[in-house]
Amino acid sequence: CVSIESPGCLHGDITPTPCIGADSGSSYCLKSVGTQVSGQVVFRTCSKTLQTNCSLTFMEGEFYNICHDSCVQDGCNVASATGLSLLTAGLIGLFYGL
Repeated sequence: CVSIESPGCLHGDITPTPCIGADSGSSYCLKSVGTQVSGQVVFRTCSKTLQTNCSLTFMEGEFYNICHDSCVQDGCNVASATGLSLLTAGLIGLFYGL
């Protein structure tokens, strides 16, 4: 989903759906949050790769800081932006020696 088209997508007020079409065969859920001066746009979809990264992207005439966070449990990208993925939690644990 895309929050511009489906407002519930912004906060995760959506029902998990299967990965179909180009996303079939994906093993991960992906949440991408684009932030710019006038607000945020959230994309929730399937991903074939496990990733956690941010980049500056020019989209629709504006620059967005877009952060991607994928996770492994079915529907895990419907959680709020404050949730941690297993990868993020693991990296924090490795960094702090937990």
